[in-house]
Formats: sequence, C-alpha cells, structure tokens
Amino acid sequence: MKVLLHGVRTTWCHAARVYDEKPLTFLQSWHQRVRWAQGHVDVAHRYFFPLLWKGIVTRDFRLIDGAFHVFQPVYIILGLVLMLLGNFPYLFPSYTYLFTLVLPSWLWIVLTVFQYLIPLICLLLDGNKITVRGLLGYPFFVYSWIPITLVGFLKKNNGEWSHTRHSRSLRYSDVVGAKK
Repeated sequence: MKVLLHGVRTTWCHAARVYDEKPLTFLQSWHQRVRWAQGHVDVAHRYFFPLLWKGIVTRDFRLIDGAFHVFQPVYIILGLVLMLLGNFPYLFPSYTYLFTLVLPSWLWIVLTVFQYLIPLICLLLDGNKITVRGLLGYPFFVYSWIPITLVGFLKKNNGEWSHTRHSRSLRYSDVVGAKK
C-alpha cells in the first residue's frame, strides 16, 4: 500500500507461481491467519485514511480501491457487530436491520448462496478435483475468519511472531510435476 500511495503502479501477474507449504492442520492455519490479520490491521491503521484521502483528492480509483482493500478487517468486525445486533432483537429493540432496507431479503439470500458457488465454479474451471470434505469444510473455513480477524485486531500491537512449522520435504520437481 505504501508504494501505491507513492504512485507506483501495482498490477496482477497471472503467470506468477508461488510455491509454499500450506499448514496441514486447522490449528496451524489459525495461527498463520491470525498473524496475517494482525498485519492487515496494522496496514489498515497506517494506510486507510491516507489512501482514501489522496484517492478522493486526485480522483485516482486505484488508491480508493486500495483503501477499501485494507479496510477489510474493520468490515469483518463491523459485520459481526451488525449480525449480533440483527440476530438478537430482544436485546437491542431499537436496532433496525439496515441491510433489508437497502436490498430485499431474497437478494441477500442469493448473494449468500453465490459466495459459495464462486469457489466451486473456479475449481471446476481450473479442472481441479472437488471433494465433498472440502465443500463441507468451506463454510467453516470462511466463517472462521470472523474470530481470527477479531483476535488479530485485539493482538494488533503484539509484535510476537508465530512460526508455522514446515514438516514436509518436497523437491522442486515434485511440485512442478504435480502441476501438470
């Protein structure tokens, strides 16, 4: 975000290949994603307002897009608060579920279903084998980002690094051969 703020053009490179070892357990994934959330919150704290302000002043949509990208942790926490307010009306009787005032309920249901179809469609288009276990675990993985982001936000000033243990030994040729 710093280079974007300083006018360096950033772009997507579809041909890029990254070889890394993914966590093998949910607990390892949890620690890694909390670390990512801490970093994302830190970047949001540093760059959200400068990106947004400069994007508005210069009418540069790339900067505004960058600002909204780094806003994601705050958006997730805000969504959690609104979900709690909306699902417990007896605790918060004065709260109005704003989302249904903006769009009808049926459209929110369609959008919710669509968020599960997008990864499925991407996997099918890439020719990847889809497992039932992976599909059933997907909602759990997606919604686990809510508490992970909350923990990352609460630990945002904690400079302690949580190492992800790498236990597999792969050669480059093993990885390249698996991609074909």
